[in-house]
Amino acid sequence: MRLIDTLQQLPAVKIAEVSHSAYRYGDISWQIINGRYTPYAGHLYISDEDLQINYIKY
Repeated sequence: MRLIDTLQQLPAVKIAEVSHSAYRYGDISWQIINGRYTPYAGHLYISDEDLQINYIKY
């Protein structure tokens, strides 16, 4: 997973874990992403109000 690989390159990150991911497109309700997902538009946009990051001291 490229997101995890990118996070683990940061010097302060020891363990990176995505516990939940979902998408929605147009009028479609939120759909859970299981493993891989190819977006309709070819890219994903993550808005701040839909993003939750929890930092846990390791």
